Amino acid sequence: MPYLPEHARASTLIKTYAGHQVGLFSLAVEKMAALAHPDHDTPFLPATQIAKNTVAYLRAQGVNTIILLSHLGYDKDKALAAAVKGIDVIVGGHTHVLQGDFQNIGLEAQDPYGYQVNDTWIVQAGCHAQSIGRFTLSIDEKGRPTAFNGQNYVLLGRSLAMDASREQQLTATSYQAARDYLNSQSNVLILPSDLDLKHHLQQTYRPQVAQLERDIVTHVPERLRHVRVPDGEGSSDVAPLVTESFLWAAREQGIDAEFAIHNAGGVRVGLNAGPLSAALIAGTLLPFAIDVIAYRVTGEQIRSALEGAINNATNNGVAGLGTGSFPYCAAIRYRYEAWRPMGQRITQLEIKRGEHWVAMDDAHRYTGVSSSYTAQGKEGYDALQTGRRRSIGLSMAECFIRYARQQNALALPSQPLVCYLSTPDQTQTCWGQ
Repeated sequence: MPYLPEHARASTLIKTYAGHQVGLFSLAVEKMAALAHPDHDTPFLPATQIAKNTVAYLRAQGVNTIILLSHLGYDKDKALAAAVKGIDVIVGGHTHVLQGDFQNIGLEAQDPYGYQVNDTWIVQAGCHAQSIGRFTLSIDEKGRPTAFNGQNYVLLGRSLAMDASREQQLTATSYQAARDYLNSQSNVLILPSDLDLKHHLQQTYRPQVAQLERDIVTHVPERLRHVRVPDGEGSSDVAPLVTESFLWAAREQGIDAEFAIHNAGGVRVGLNAGPLSAALIAGTLLPFAIDVIAYRVTGEQIRSALEGAINNATNNGVAGLGTGSFPYCAAIRYRYEAWRPMGQRITQLEIKRGEHWVAMDDAHRYTGVSSSYTAQGKEGYDALQTGRRRSIGLSMAECFIRYARQQNALALPSQPLVCYLSTPDQTQTCWGQ
């Protein structure tokens, strides 16, 4: 962690509302250097101490109402609220928690909107602009909060469909019944389109998107779900296919690649059954325009990278950076046992040779491919930061589009390549059992 000057604080903004001063400041993930590509001289300092210093500074300016805009993550927000006095509201992000009870529209109930830790209320409003939070903070004559009231709202447009791909429209009767029900829900807002913005999008971007939507690259025979960390239903269906596309595309480019690794967070959605368009791949499934990189690493480095990425993903919250680092592979399979000591959790690591699986040699060097983000050692993949590397000349989406065009239908691997065991008594069938 960089040196922390004694009085280092965040930049602040002081706004006046009805004669009362409100102080605002923001904090980002302390380990942002492991997530992004900051300049070498951009420091990321301990969030808790910076928050304490900033609150003290605002208090000294006579500001008694303080709001933090946080990109630390939900668990870290809770820990910060417990450790730092004087923050009235934390408006959080990074972990995309949709607070509130949305069981009425088929979603899970989460913590209430405005989760309180000591005298601090914490709010989050999901992701992808699918919802919005709104709250009222009542204060007394000294600017100290007396009450908090608010909730999240799921945002919907006026058109409704039977499935997310919008291939199946509701009948008139079903549509009206659905609209009547949704209109009666206090946590749902149905909003009209902004006509000026809609016209701009249709004129500027829609023709190119429509062209990609007409470009059907393959067929998805059944729903393929995506999860980051394997759960009770198993691991991701989609991430292994994406990773396989990297390996296939590298070999098509004449690179003698032996395996591929990709982080789960780089895959954004599951896939519904039906036609799969280039637009959905480039715009939704793999929306980051990131190159795929070839590199050389030893078996030991692969083992270390896999464990580091999983440890980062499963230690999410206060210490970890997020579940998105969980690794999926092509032509590699591994077994991870979480209860073992650090450095010993990958208990089986094999590479595919023809139709057979053989143990990887820790001392041998292998050629792999990953997104440039993963290959640069982000989010626990530090061990991959070694040796020569080069772009294969294709982005992630381009790899998957080219790969998918060669498939009549996207088929799952015959067996999962991830055996993730969180406890010694966990019952999961892995290969060779």
